Amino acid sequence: MRRVEDTIKEAELIASSPEAVAAYLKERGSRLSADELAEEGDEEFEKSLLDRENTLIELALARHCRHSDTAKTLFFKEPTEMALRLSVLSNRVIGRDDLGMFPRILFDHDGQLASYLGTASDQELLALFENPKLEDDFLQGFLEGGAYWQAISERQRLIALVALSTNDRMKTPYDDSYMDGFAEYNSYEKVFGAAWKLAATAPVSRQWASVLSKLYYQVFPEAHSIDKPLELAARWFPQDEESSKRESEHNERGYLSDYQGVRKGLAKLALSKDPYLLGVNAIGERGCGVPGRRLRFHRPVPRPDPDGLRGERRARPPTDAP
Repeated sequence: MRRVEDTIKEAELIASSPEAVAAYLKERGSRLSADELAEEGDEEFEKSLLDRENTLIELALARHCRHSDTAKTLFFKEPTEMALRLSVLSNRVIGRDDLGMFPRILFDHDGQLASYLGTASDQELLALFENPKLEDDFLQGFLEGGAYWQAISERQRLIALVALSTNDRMKTPYDDSYMDGFAEYNSYEKVFGAAWKLAATAPVSRQWASVLSKLYYQVFPEAHSIDKPLELAARWFPQDEESSKRESEHNERGYLSDYQGVRKGLAKLALSKDPYLLGVNAIGERGCGVPGRRLRFHRPVPRPDPDGLRGERRARPPTDAP
């Protein structure tokens, strides 16, 4: 049965100005994003707003609609309107009622989505991969080189990864408020692992180092599928004299090269597995590439102190004078 509040609000908005409708949809979108259990506005409600055929209302619906049928109507509207497509791809609300299956809920089958990705513009790829509501399975499959990865060019892959480097989802640990630990390992965490595994499969080049260094600066350091991150770091060194010279020039000016940024990211992952690696000189020196210089990637973890003498001067044992 339809909620009374939806019927009343629908009548109010049909009689309201486009500006008022757009403002309401934006506010509703914020409420729905903040509360996964919130109910506000059914499909009939959104269809009534679509029937007004107003550009401002359509743009607001594309960005803040709740139901997939509304989004699909706007996304595939003919002739194609790029602003509507970008708004749908930036939508943080759609998918909450469809088990989070965004962006797959916009397409009839996976092949249609793969075909779309292959023809998507740079702006569309940026809007899509900057969206923190992307489905875990979609992200994992993409990063692991699945059908969606294969459907796009190397240039498009780099654009997608640059967008992911700004995506809050990639740096946010799992929230187990509603789900159990198995869901964390089996879905959410695997996206992190797939991102870190790119260090093992991506071509070693200045271009890829530049993109991965940005990505690894953000990605949450968790990957159960990678046992020895520092072995992957060994791949990411300059491959030619010019790149080596550029790296040295970076160091002389006091900052890391892109290759070193990748190695630093992988060292961060290694430290998440074993914080005591900070005690090994090779990590700091090899990770930063500057002889004699140590890098501290986060606050060191205190070592056990069973005698309770940390911070106190230990008394020397008495010695007999000759």
